[in-house]
Amino acid sequence: MVSAGGLLYYLYKVSGESLAVMYVTLSMSDMVLSVVAFTHGVPEGNPAMAWLVARGLFIPGKVALTVLAACLIARLYPRGHGRGVAWTALLGMVATLLYLLLSMRT
Repeated sequence: MVSAGGLLYYLYKVSGESLAVMYVTLSMSDMVLSVVAFTHGVPEGNPAMAWLVARGLFIPGKVALTVLAACLIARLYPRGHGRGVAWTALLGMVATLLYLLLSMRT
């Protein structure tokens, strides 16, 4: 069994590029599932993204924001900056994907 300290050690050994790739993968999955959810009548929960949806800019906006976040993660994470924020963003993407999957079940 891995202790909490041991788990943190392994999490912080992940490279910034690897974390950025994980973020991009989850974010693009979110984009695809969001578009599917929109067709099932599920509204966008994020007000900023809802603004983009209303103007037909959801996909370009999502891609641009994802690229920006991934570049920041890849650049700052190896220097020790924003590691908590990066992992929180990754966990937020997992939570968002779970929400989308559960909302489309009904």
